[in-house]
Amino acid sequence: MKQFFSHIVLLYLRFFARLKIARCHPKIIGVTGSVGKTSAIHGMHTILSKHFKTKTTWKGNSESGIPLEILNIKMNNFSLFSWIKAAVLAPIRVFDGESFEVLIVEMGVDAPYAPKNMEYLLKIISPDIGIILNVSAVHTEQFGGDVDLIAKEKGKLVTTMDSSKTAIVNSDDRYFPLIKKNIQADTVLFGRGKNATLRLGEYHIKNFSTTFTYVWQDHTYMLTFKDQVFLEEYGYIFAAILLCGFTMGIPIQEGIDILEKEYHLPPGRLSLLKGEKQSTVIDSSYNASPVAVKAVLGLMKKLEVKGKKILVLGDMRELGVLTEEKHKEIGIFASQTGDYIVLVGPSMKQYALPAIAGTGFPKEHIYAFDTAKDVGQFIVSKLLKKHDLVLVKGSQNTIFLEEVVYTLMKDKKHSSDLLCRQSLYWHKTKQRFFKKAGI
Repeated sequence: MKQFFSHIVLLYLRFFARLKIARCHPKIIGVTGSVGKTSAIHGMHTILSKHFKTKTTWKGNSESGIPLEILNIKMNNFSLFSWIKAAVLAPIRVFDGESFEVLIVEMGVDAPYAPKNMEYLLKIISPDIGIILNVSAVHTEQFGGDVDLIAKEKGKLVTTMDSSKTAIVNSDDRYFPLIKKNIQADTVLFGRGKNATLRLGEYHIKNFSTTFTYVWQDHTYMLTFKDQVFLEEYGYIFAAILLCGFTMGIPIQEGIDILEKEYHLPPGRLSLLKGEKQSTVIDSSYNASPVAVKAVLGLMKKLEVKGKKILVLGDMRELGVLTEEKHKEIGIFASQTGDYIVLVGPSMKQYALPAIAGTGFPKEHIYAFDTAKDVGQFIVSKLLKKHDLVLVKGSQNTIFLEEVVYTLMKDKKHSSDLLCRQSLYWHKTKQRFFKKAGI
């Protein structure tokens, strides 16, 4: 009965979302990938909003989140009353007077079956520009550990487009050949290869500032962010952003100028924060996949600091059959990166902990906790010293490493703006979780 009700609600919301799109008739940009989707849509909005009236799905990327965002319906919780309220508001919001020329939609694929697959999301929106950032081992549990299936499912964003539309794709991604032959749309590529329309060049990071170099039509461009740290892999994200802008008529240099002046990562995605005891905190607590964690650890290796490097690593969820392998792998990689390692969550404790110990890493420098509760206070009182650098990285839901960041950060007064998952809904969710855990 519950499943039937959910199906009816989704169809209902989808109908009115499509009706609003038909009324506004915007250019639609769909963005998918395993890592970096939210960062990408923020950059695209930053550039495109300078020229077009732009609407972006900031929080919803799912079968329910996308239509709710299009209809401007905010869910304080997901109770029966909230869904009834959403149903009442849906037809009203179609004719609420809002208009937009561009609609940017983050498209998350969680499973190979409806309504959590790409095929279903494409029944809500029909993108004019489809962007695939990358494919990696995220949500592998639902795909039986088969990343090829994930690639093909995400690839439907561009393989279902006709020749009148534009596909912007990462040509360096190892799974690109799986979808390349089925793309009929006009294709624009980014990557390091010669076939790339926008080619990635050098990457430099120094004194917590980052520079990316690009080659476009034999011209070299530099994109520099002062007092912001980005993974080298973010070069691909910014390439996609710049190509999206160009496809919409915005020159590459203009896009770079706008990004340098105005772009900042969303909370919990490599946010650089001042910490207690004159330390520095890299807050990457929003989410974690094996590829993303390894990339961030690689970044930590590059950064030069006067103090210690403290790694706070939470469970990577929804890995299914790959859970043990990937947590062990990250544990070994972490042992080559940090001076102290603090593990949070049952998978890190069960798999990463013995893997780290097996490398010969000092046992007295490894700590493991079941939940994030009190971890921040432990670090401040037992480990943290002047000029230390602390990385906080973990998955969503039952990990909640933003609670660790809150304790570590100096500017707690602005935590609601600087940290992820700070809404009333998330505060209540965390309270219930820690209470159930007996903490």
